Amino acid sequence: MQKYTIDIALRMLLTILLAVVAGIFAIYGYFLFAAVVFAVTVWRFVDVMRRATRSVKDMRRLIDAIRFNELNISFYSAVKKGLPEEMAQIMEESVAKFRNRLIQNETDQMFYDTLLQRIDSGIMVLNKHDGIEWINKTAADMFGRPYPRNLSDLEDISAGMATMLKDLVPREVKLLTIHRDGLPNRFAVTATYF
Repeated sequence: MQKYTIDIALRMLLTILLAVVAGIFAIYGYFLFAAVVFAVTVWRFVDVMRRATRSVKDMRRLIDAIRFNELNISFYSAVKKGLPEEMAQIMEESVAKFRNRLIQNETDQMFYDTLLQRIDSGIMVLNKHDGIEWINKTAADMFGRPYPRNLSDLEDISAGMATMLKDLVPREVKLLTIHRDGLPNRFAVTATYF
């Protein structure tokens, strides 16, 4: 990255120096030399702007790749168009690191989801608006079909259940009875906020 910064600084310094030389030639009446140096100055300025614009476009590609999970992107082809190789390498490493973290998080999530689906305890995750965000298989089997989507659906299963769950405070344990097929099923219910 330091090489890129030094390269841009030197290009800008050369552009400024050329502009000064063109002005000096114009002051002393060497208009032909002034015009040639001015043309070179404009060409140098356009080159600096092209490189800066290319870098901004490649940074935008990196940001979009991360934002939209397009993690098969490569920046080495942009080196031929003016992106410094050092910057391309850093961008490639960043995308690879992000891709690996994302894969690890997805693997962890699949593991925990499988684990929570297979345990014998029923688990429900409720949001602040009394909606059921997630329910494991055991809890879904306890409640039967159709699966509840919000707390008010639980009133059909057991009177007062929604109110009891809503009023539950962390670490408090309450007993809940659900009648299924004429048999009472008792459950210990607790809450955790996160």
